[in-house]
Amino acid sequence: MGIRSNTDLGHTLRQMRQAAGLTQAQLGDKASLRQRTISDVEQGRGCTTETLFALLTALGAEITVDARRVTDFIPGNY
Repeated sequence: MGIRSNTDLGHTLRQMRQAAGLTQAQLGDKASLRQRTISDVEQGRGCTTETLFALLTALGAEITVDARRVTDFIPGNY
């Protein structure tokens, strides 16, 4: 699954939370975050890396990063 925007991230996290049978408040408790923060992330408002890692840990998930093209990382190829 490719996540390329805050909206994609929020949608994916909402699906994961619902699949786990958790409310936003319950996920917030597990991640030591406020329910409002969970709501903001799920609505595509973005979050810090610390918040993202707290959510992923609470959901038992992890991040995998894959390069789309090697040339994306060659200086001058913008």
